Amino acid sequence: MSEKIDNDLKEIEYLYSLIKDENSRKEYDVLTKQEIYAKNLPLKSEGVKTGIIRNFTSKLSKEKWYQFEVAPNGENKKQILVIPKRNYQYITQMGVMAYLKEYEIVKNVNGMEMHFPVTTNTRFDEIDMLMHVDKPRTEGENEYIKLFYNQMSDIHLTTCQRKFDGYIGTVENNLNGPMFDMNEEDLATTKLISQKEREEER
Repeated sequence: MSEKIDNDLKEIEYLYSLIKDENSRKEYDVLTKQEIYAKNLPLKSEGVKTGIIRNFTSKLSKEKWYQFEVAPNGENKKQILVIPKRNYQYITQMGVMAYLKEYEIVKNVNGMEMHFPVTTNTRFDEIDMLMHVDKPRTEGENEYIKLFYNQMSDIHLTTCQRKFDGYIGTVENNLNGPMFDMNEEDLATTKLISQKEREEER
């Protein structure tokens, strides 16, 4: 009887080691995908210093909450919740006043409800209006929505959380058409926000 129990325990230990290895493989695959994805983003986090930010101030946001259904490339449609947190302003290296907003994005990723603290200047009010407008969208508007979808993708949110302290860049609709951009000074501001939040938690 005791021999059977010993054999069962050995089998359980072996199966557990396989599970650990499988989990390690999955984690490694996720990190590899994030690294490859990050290399294609228009900003590198290395070398960005928070010291370039001056006259840094913030206040609680009064913006409304948003709920969107997003369909990024290669993903099923998912619901996201966008919760406004704070509005920041600072002086850039060139002496220009700049702004950045902090939100919490709630999204289901791999069966788990995830909460992503992010910073961006994407105009969620514009996105909300476009997604609920009662007329056909132009080609430019569709491209704008598509860029927004990809900004809200699992891979973008998870990569930016790990590599850029939650800075997810900005989707803009300007005179040259829709575009996605990541700004070094906005990233430096985000790093400063993260640093101050960590200090407050101590």
